[in-house]
Amino acid sequence: MKYLSAILIVILSAFQLSVSAQGTDSIASDEQFAVRKYGHRGEVVEILQTRNYTYLNVKESIGGKDSLQWLALPKFEPAVGNVFYFDSGLQMGEFHSNELDRTFPAIQFLGSLSTTPEATKETAISALPVAGTDTVPETPAEIHVVQVKEILQTSSYTYLRVKEGEKDEWVAITKLNATVGEYYHYDDAAPMSNFTSKELKRTFPEILFVANLKPGKGPEPVKANPTHGLISPDITEKQPIPPVKNVEVVPGVLTVAKIWEDPKAFEGKKVTVKGQVTRFSKDILNANWIHLEDGSAFGNHKDITITTTQITKVGDTITAEGVIVLNKDFGSGYLFEMMMETAVVSK
Repeated sequence: MKYLSAILIVILSAFQLSVSAQGTDSIASDEQFAVRKYGHRGEVVEILQTRNYTYLNVKESIGGKDSLQWLALPKFEPAVGNVFYFDSGLQMGEFHSNELDRTFPAIQFLGSLSTTPEATKETAISALPVAGTDTVPETPAEIHVVQVKEILQTSSYTYLRVKEGEKDEWVAITKLNATVGEYYHYDDAAPMSNFTSKELKRTFPEILFVANLKPGKGPEPVKANPTHGLISPDITEKQPIPPVKNVEVVPGVLTVAKIWEDPKAFEGKKVTVKGQVTRFSKDILNANWIHLEDGSAFGNHKDITITTTQITKVGDTITAEGVIVLNKDFGSGYLFEMMMETAVVSK
């Protein structure tokens, strides 16, 4: 099942947040536990350990009959015969642990257990910080900026319909007081397909479980850029632009004006342009960005935006070969009427 490892990290971290005190203390305060009563009682009959997680097979009496179920938590040291109290966690089916080389038909992910029916600071066993995963290595997190459009609350979770750029999606997090219109930032997210909330009696075709949703500012406002004839943010830092000289037209090389004269004629085609770099920005949206002028113009259009993996600098005269794309939308206001993508650059 795709993304299960990431889901485990996010869900366990989310549960941890719901029972952790502020700061680095991993045990909640007495006040937070004052009215907490757990709904399940289980006796440990089997324990499986991996580098970072503990898997417990517990026996629970339901309706006078014993029932076995698997629980998963960040690693701790229980013993067979221990009795723990807990609330329902996130139920998942067909979860596979690579370290154990075992697939669990059903398993619940929890963030804490208690040794008594009423949790206190002394009896709660709270999840320790997750150091890693037993299935996939960690990857650098990407920061997402979203605006809340709709809120659904349950007893333990908050479901938010959010908008990022032009994309609408649902995210879920442990109980949160949110307001429609507010902006939030998150990094780690674990997608789940066809997830059903029993309380909401609703199935989400896809939903993202996030461990940490922080209030924040919205995306930078977009600016009209008459040089490009498009709406886009200024993706380049201010740089002195040298005077641009007319570039000699050679066979097989198109001018900027020629492309802007009829962009649709070149859509999806690989073309070559030659000109002077008037702006250069590194590592934005996984690419390096070039604004190139050749001294020609069509109306207000006098340059072309180019993405590449190569390095150049303002003032260089270069030749770029790449594919022309129209109405390219990168999200968050990055909309380009016409540009050249993944160009090969030479001097």
